[in-house]
Amino acid sequence: MTPDDDAKTVVVEDLLNKVRKAITRYSMVQRGDKIVVGFSGGPDSTALLHALRLLQAEWDIQLVAAHLHHGLRGAEADEDLSWVIAHCQAFGVELRYERADVAARQRRLKLSLEQAAREMRYAFLQRVAEEEGANRIAVGHTWNDRIETILIHLLRGAGMEGLTGFAAVQGPIIRPFCFVRREETEAFCAALGITPRCDSSNQNMEILRNRIRLELLPLLRAYYSDHVEDALARMAELLAADNEVLESLAREKLEELAETSKPKTLMLSVERLRELPIGLQRRVLREAIREVRGSLQDVDFATVESFLEGTEGLSAQLPTFTGKSVRLRVNAGKLYIEELRPQSAAVPWQQELNVPGVTEIARNGWRVQAVFLEEERDLEGILNREPDWGVLLNPDGLIFPLRVRSRRPGDRIEVKIENRLKHRKLQDILVDAHVPKELRSEWPVVVDAGDRVLAVPGLAYAADVVELGPNLAKMDISVKKYRLALRFEAPNAYR
Repeated sequence: MTPDDDAKTVVVEDLLNKVRKAITRYSMVQRGDKIVVGFSGGPDSTALLHALRLLQAEWDIQLVAAHLHHGLRGAEADEDLSWVIAHCQAFGVELRYERADVAARQRRLKLSLEQAAREMRYAFLQRVAEEEGANRIAVGHTWNDRIETILIHLLRGAGMEGLTGFAAVQGPIIRPFCFVRREETEAFCAALGITPRCDSSNQNMEILRNRIRLELLPLLRAYYSDHVEDALARMAELLAADNEVLESLAREKLEELAETSKPKTLMLSVERLRELPIGLQRRVLREAIREVRGSLQDVDFATVESFLEGTEGLSAQLPTFTGKSVRLRVNAGKLYIEELRPQSAAVPWQQELNVPGVTEIARNGWRVQAVFLEEERDLEGILNREPDWGVLLNPDGLIFPLRVRSRRPGDRIEVKIENRLKHRKLQDILVDAHVPKELRSEWPVVVDAGDRVLAVPGLAYAADVVELGPNLAKMDISVKKYRLALRFEAPNAYR
């Protein structure tokens, strides 16, 4: 073995030892794990793929490389894909790849090109992991990437968590190169005799990260400190330790305050949340978002602050993360953090109501109770109950059977506004009530056999229908006329 070979061996072992250190310290990998490796073909991702390949037997792991062609950079990106395919074939690594149209997504959602590419890339990696049965996604972010991320967050006005850069482990995503510098990945590839691809967009000065790497950091090193990156890394480590303590407290408070917790929804009382110190309010809400969404990436300060005010009817959808869409909304003093179902064409539905009796609507979780009132004391029982969504009907004016169904195009309801009868479109009623789009086709509409709209629970009632509300006791209601009561119980998402 020549001295040159010895030097190459040292380079390889030094990098592998740093990967071993990261895996062990942050429990990134368990024996038998299957890992999807983001593989662009650049120095960092190429070094990551081969580092994990060399550690494969040691950790008993399976690898799947994943490459997304972003539809950008023309022939250069095509050559990257060809190189990646040939490289994986040469080393016997399973490869999954796809072509995407990032520019189209950017135009459609009005995102920056960088954000659109990142969202599509992570969604692709997540989908590959699910299809391959992998429980880890490895990305090639280095120690240098963390420093650049800290400065990006600092310039945008970050809190403690933002100034830690990024986590070594973030849900299924792991960063085995968190202790590895960029120059080490390049040296590692050279030691293995591999010439990775070079992405020309890394020199594009319109991208903030590139300006920080090529302009700001050299300036800070030249005029302020040769060790500015070490100082930033040290700050990040100190803040990360403190942040872990505060996150633990926030998780405890979230568990205490969450009034309902389903796989895709968390609900908090605005009043109870605002009893906490403002710093803890922010952390509890951010922790709730993280639990439902899987990450706080691209969740900005302004969004969190606006929802802490608890303004009734406020609603906002967060940027997509790994293909997951999450919405925040405030309704009836409750703050909801809920994952949205994939949008699909609404399927019309209807169901006959059991009158009298109880009707369960399995598809959306609603429940309707119908009761015939025979005597005056029955009405008194209705009046004395806790107000809820419900109506009193005159059976003599109805055509039975009654049905509950989805809204249809052109549906209208005759309501009384300022003592005048007016027909209103159900579409307008739902929009004015800020009902989310994905719930509009599921919101029940009560009709009689003549298809006359009687009620849209909680939102609108026909002029000759009496709403069960707080003013009901003051009204002159006769059980001889209004002899049918309907009560509606809605899932939390509809309240």
